[in-house]
Amino acid sequence: MSIAGKLDVVKDADALSDIVAADTSRPRGTVRLAVQPSAAWPLVRDLHVGVRDAYPSIHLQVAEAPTAQIAEWLRDGRHDLGVLSQPGNETLPGAEPLFASSLHLVSRAGDPLTRRPSVAFDRLAKLPLVVAVMPNGGRVLLEEVAKRRGVRLNVVMDVYSIHLIKKLVSDGLAYTIAIASSIADEVRKGQLAATRIAQPSITQAFYLSTSPAHRPSAAVRAVADLVRTLTRARSPD
Repeated sequence: MSIAGKLDVVKDADALSDIVAADTSRPRGTVRLAVQPSAAWPLVRDLHVGVRDAYPSIHLQVAEAPTAQIAEWLRDGRHDLGVLSQPGNETLPGAEPLFASSLHLVSRAGDPLTRRPSVAFDRLAKLPLVVAVMPNGGRVLLEEVAKRRGVRLNVVMDVYSIHLIKKLVSDGLAYTIAIASSIADEVRKGQLAATRIAQPSITQAFYLSTSPAHRPSAAVRAVADLVRTLTRARSPD
């Protein structure tokens, strides 16, 4: 068979795959999702349940990573979908808004500061903070606000793991800053406490981005729709 003939066979095979994948009533295959840690929970839990119940032939692969890493993975095609806290730029043109959430000061349970209705940004900037490593989307946002106000954040430790950050804070060793949903379980269990940041209040926006490296499959489109549905249903904090 000539090279041209082989290419035609490959094209026909690709077309057949597209036709099969287009049957969105039963999408199948692996979907690689990258999520910024602050938005991962309870989204991943709810997404697992939604995929399990509605699309049993879809297999999810989920990774946590900071904003810049997710953007790189999407550009390279190593992941199909990303949930991150900065909008897409020219290399991620498909980013769409998902939800926005106000930032909170987080402490161990019983801390007098988080018993208040809110805390001023200039006050929390002086507290010992453990926060995500730059250029995490939330950290970038905080540093921008601090710069505008002419104050310096008292970051005593940069930590890559949100799990470790929560442990350090629950032991009373430092404070952190987070969206309410990311620490809701610990607040409910009496391990952490939180209060809204004010003067100014700070809102962090999250986006859904699809990899521009390849056309999304029916499975990718189905999972993206579930992410949209779940985040629309998110209760305001």
